[in-house]
Amino acid sequence: MPKDALRLAELERLQKLGKLTKAEQAEYLALLAKVRGIHLDKLDEQLREAH
Repeated sequence: MPKDALRLAELERLQKLGKLTKAEQAEYLALLAKVRGIHLDKLDEQLREAH
C-alpha cells in the first residue's frame, strides 16, 4: 500500500500539471479508488467537470 500511495502522489502531481497520459490517467483513477476508496463514478464526474 505505501508503494501505491507514493505512485498516487506522483500521478496527482502530473495530473495537476495536466501532463497525464491516457494510460497514467487510468492508473491514477484505479489508484485513487484503491488507496482512498473513492467511487469511480463520482471521480469520473469530477474529472469531466475539471476539463
